[in-house]
Amino acid sequence: MIIEGYSGIVGAVKAGQVKLIAVASPERLPQFPDLPTVAENHSGLQGARLASPGCPNGTPTAIVGKVSDVLAKVVSDAGFKESLAKIGSYSRP
Repeated sequence: MIIEGYSGIVGAVKAGQVKLIAVASPERLPQFPDLPTVAENHSGLQGARLASPGCPNGTPTAIVGKVSDVLAKVVSDAGFKESLAKIGSYSRP
């Protein structure tokens, strides 16, 4: 058994070397609608991976705001979402 983000094993999945049995996100992934969530078999159990940018203490508020606005635009972009979906990932801004 491997517990891994899909992007880390996408090659093995596509080659048929790994069989996916469940996803730990709260809901099924759009690219795998038939792949159940762990919670469907084990009520209340779920997992998530978080990736978020950071900056040093003291960074001016205007810069933090600008970076936040740009990132919000990027993660909401349809092309970006499509790129993530190809590797089994998704964003939740």
